[in-house]
Amino acid sequence: MELSRLPLTGWVTLERVATALASAVLAVCMINGLLDWAGLSPSYSRVLIEFLAAVLLLVSFLGARTPDRRGALVLSAPLLAATVIGVVVATLNGAKSVEQVLFAREILTPVLFLSAFLCAPVSDALRRRLLGLLAILVALQVFVCALKFALFGVNEKAWIGTMTQSAGQLGLLMPAMALGFAWAFGLVRARIALAATFALMIAAVGVVSEKRATMFLAPAIPMLTLTIWLLVGRFARIRRERPSRMALHYLVAVTTVSAIVGLGSLVVIPSLNAENPKYVLYGTHSVIDYIRVYLTRDYDSPMNISKTSIDDNQNIQLGRLLLLKRAVDLSLDQPLPVALTGHGGGWLLEHRFLPHKGGDVLYDRVGLRGPSGLLVRHLFEIGWIGVVLVLAWMFALVTLLLKALLKAPESVLAFGALTSVAVLLFDYTFYSEMTWNSGVFMPIFALLAAFALRSGPECRLERGC
Repeated sequence: MELSRLPLTGWVTLERVATALASAVLAVCMINGLLDWAGLSPSYSRVLIEFLAAVLLLVSFLGARTPDRRGALVLSAPLLAATVIGVVVATLNGAKSVEQVLFAREILTPVLFLSAFLCAPVSDALRRRLLGLLAILVALQVFVCALKFALFGVNEKAWIGTMTQSAGQLGLLMPAMALGFAWAFGLVRARIALAATFALMIAAVGVVSEKRATMFLAPAIPMLTLTIWLLVGRFARIRRERPSRMALHYLVAVTTVSAIVGLGSLVVIPSLNAENPKYVLYGTHSVIDYIRVYLTRDYDSPMNISKTSIDDNQNIQLGRLLLLKRAVDLSLDQPLPVALTGHGGGWLLEHRFLPHKGGDVLYDRVGLRGPSGLLVRHLFEIGWIGVVLVLAWMFALVTLLLKALLKAPESVLAFGALTSVAVLLFDYTFYSEMTWNSGVFMPIFALLAAFALRSGPECRLERGC
């Protein structure tokens, strides 16, 4: 009898304990906003999620040694190396220990969750139950967003499903991740119409959350999914019935869904409404022009008109594209050792335990302010070597998922997880820090990616994988 199936007491086994812990992680992630509304701070919810994952990892090590345990260690290597760089440089620069601990906690978040779910002593049957629970929780998000729209209209400040009350970026990132799985299901199971229905409901969460980028990701993600499907079919030499006809039906469905999402966004999102008086104020004349100015605005842009100075008004910000460009330029202008290894992990971190909690540390230290991905901070904290290591971790994950997909070409999980890595890369380089810091995206992503990596030929879609 396997150690994971040995009883601890009565009917309790390691496998059942692991399943309960994984279920708890999923539940807390997806009702984070509900807990916030009830009075539990999101920071405490995140600690709870990480604690549950740590216990799950501990339980996993009580079970039999598996190849997944070695795979988790190999996959973790780039992030562990980036952590060492950040901590060593921070120590040499005299940073406080709490700063280093918070940095390590942040950058090692994927290591914790991926290792926990990769090594969890959970059978195929129980994994399918966990995926069923996740599907129910996703349906809950759609229902809550529909109710929110009926009662309050579009709003990015509250009730992003039941996931969050404050991190509006999740209103884009979580639907983006789910879209990949929905369209992958349509291609693998040849259920294009059903997949389009799922995709439309999922994209509506982004629109109701007032996320303008939904209208661009709605077509981009299914096109990426189609590209992966075609490439895998070619390299795995899969004989599909009428693949051209399938692709045509798929493109028609994607075009239809994208058009509905785009038109819906233009109608219900105020900043995209053609009659928005701000267009004239900002000197823009169309939606595309508005988005261009929004992404590339400088401190003196009409969008940043203010009666107070830039030092006193944190709403005076750079556009995402311009901020990223200037961050790259500034990092390259530093002395070579600093450009390569940064100023130390946590140098730009804002946290209530640090002196610059809730402050404007990025602007105070490097003169940049505005929405950005975690890449911007990492350029100055762990330097270009650290950033390359983080990107290497994503590349390693893509490589392993592609291998899993070639072994099990009908795995919806592997298809969806690959597009999710693209969402993770988009957020890291350009959009926000929410995939790493929200306590919502990374645990869900890690579970799906880990289960995809654990799904071999014996765990195909027809059996629930």
